[in-house]
Amino acid sequence: MKKAEATQGTPTSPRRKLLGERLIEAGLITSDQLDLGMREQKRTGERIGEIMISLGFVTQELVSSVLASEAGVTFVQLDSSMVDPAALKCVSEAISRRHKIIPLNLDPPRLTIAMANAFDVLAIDEVQRATGYVVEAVSATESSILQAIDHYYLGGGSLEEVIQKSMRQVEAGRVSEADLTSGAPIVRLVDRLFLTAVQEGATDIHVEPEERIFRIRFRIDGQLRQGPSLPKSLQPGVIARIKILAGMNIAETRQPQDGKIKFLQGKRKVDLRVSTLPTVCGENVVLRILDRARLVVGLEALGFDEGNLERFRRAIESRNGIILVCGPTGSGKTTTLYAF
Repeated sequence: MKKAEATQGTPTSPRRKLLGERLIEAGLITSDQLDLGMREQKRTGERIGEIMISLGFVTQELVSSVLASEAGVTFVQLDSSMVDPAALKCVSEAISRRHKIIPLNLDPPRLTIAMANAFDVLAIDEVQRATGYVVEAVSATESSILQAIDHYYLGGGSLEEVIQKSMRQVEAGRVSEADLTSGAPIVRLVDRLFLTAVQEGATDIHVEPEERIFRIRFRIDGQLRQGPSLPKSLQPGVIARIKILAGMNIAETRQPQDGKIKFLQGKRKVDLRVSTLPTVCGENVVLRILDRARLVVGLEALGFDEGNLERFRRAIESRNGIILVCGPTGSGKTTTLYAF
């Protein structure tokens, strides 16, 4: 009996409130909106915060500030003046990208970092082990941290500078499989190609091997435009990096493969559909860019006349049946689906 009484009297730590509960308490969303988000979470498996943002109920800044308050850390708006070059040298690009952090200030023995997930104690532990400093965390939005990583670790240099660094690495014979998943020059080169394509409004990236070089071409406004022509020595590393990101088998080079990549450029979520095709000169790779920020939102903006729009709405709201969206490449199938 005494043992039972002792157990009963043992204090228990309070349950940490879920993000949805916090958002409701703060008056940022309603219970109905949370229910909708929970149903969407069951369907997609995404985090509830990301779903609330994608549905337009809250902004990324609001979600980050609520999480920061829950974690007991300060929420900051990142700007270029906050990043100390000395702090940046302490943490590798690979660690920063893996944990979505950016070093801000070094004041030995303390290192201040901004984190997208203030509850990620594993990230703090890894940074402390890698640097030997005591880590103090603040919170910032994921998009601002990723923008800072791209800016500072890619060096803000031109594509040509990144190509030269990649060539020096290849010529030195230092490209390993581990380099294709870390912050090596080849990785930065592929990231820069993606960024360039998105910034220029391309819908496709074509990686085309030839006998002595391999070409990068971007499809912009329906026309293929010449991008950089890269040395043949970079071809295996670039294609292997793309295949790793797309979840493909990098050892298989004699069979066509398909995959997909999710790419975040600032606040913009970009989906890449990847297809490879073996050729005499190596694997040809085509990446189709689906930039959600550029997709039309709302059925009314798709160009339906009133009669067809009403028929379409009735079909969508029907409890059974199927809607087939068909058409050639570039006809608007994906745009139509995103508008549902």
